[in-house]
Amino acid sequence: MHILKSAAIKKGSYLFVVFLCAAVLLVFFFLLNIAIGSVSIPLGTVLRSLNGQTEETFAIIIQEIRLPRALAAVCAGATLAGSGVFIKAVMRNHLADSGILGVQSGATVVAMFIILARPTLVKLLPAGAFLGGLIAFAMVVFLSYRKGVSAVRMLLADIAVNAFFGSVIGILTIYNSDRLQSALSWLNGSLAGISASQAQVLLAYSLPALFLGFLLIRMSNLMLLDDNTIHNLGESLACIRLFVSLASVLLASISVSVVGIIGFVGLVIPHIARLLTGVNHKILYPLSLLLGPILILGADLLQKAIFSPMEMPVGIVISLFGAPFFLYLLRREA
Repeated sequence: MHILKSAAIKKGSYLFVVFLCAAVLLVFFFLLNIAIGSVSIPLGTVLRSLNGQTEETFAIIIQEIRLPRALAAVCAGATLAGSGVFIKAVMRNHLADSGILGVQSGATVVAMFIILARPTLVKLLPAGAFLGGLIAFAMVVFLSYRKGVSAVRMLLADIAVNAFFGSVIGILTIYNSDRLQSALSWLNGSLAGISASQAQVLLAYSLPALFLGFLLIRMSNLMLLDDNTIHNLGESLACIRLFVSLASVLLASISVSVVGIIGFVGLVIPHIARLLTGVNHKILYPLSLLLGPILILGADLLQKAIFSPMEMPVGIVISLFGAPFFLYLLRREA
């Protein structure tokens, strides 16, 4: 009993250190992201501005440009990481990700249609992106399911679905070429030009959706069991998969509706969190919500350091590192 108690205390201390380090790193990257740019701002000035002690020289830069951008990065990172946690639970596959399973491409089609063809409906962007992501996910699952879902069939179905939605995006861009410039960086997952109103919309949708994720932790943990055990516990496997899948699609679509396509966050972050803490979603989910923003904020800092004064979409920067990581996982799973 004493040994078990000692082991539990050590595990609790370890988890506390992991969460503390992640939280400190997130706050540091958040403040650094606001401070660094074409005009450098001292961290002390940033802190005073966030506390309401605004210095007129930097007030507009911080409040209207840097802060909305940093908040958008945090929301996008958290929602994409949370989406990845849930999609892996449903698919029971470490290779599953909203970007790989066509969710982001489906959400992009509807979002592009609204942005280019029906800009008056921009307030419906998150809802429209959710609908598009849901359709794409359903198509991938339908095409890849045959007595279960294998990684190979899933990837092949994703290629087909992404090709289809890619052609639709191509048609939209050709017929709306006069308004294409505003959507180009968005297609690659960009934080540039995020306004305060867009950041507020992203926060308004992200916070309830992320809270919903905490309510689905028990269902996600049940997915760690085999199907017969779940049935023996009196739970409906179909309902569990439906609710958790909807949560995953919703989280990914919220991000796409504002910042565009940012791949590999939902693939990489849950995998790292699992290596650090194990498979229990009570720990895995909240840790992923901390690590996701760190990845996007870090990618944004990296592109500022390398490509400044040019603006490189963070989606491209993350893909440069995410693609090799995915190939590593694919080879290990094969």
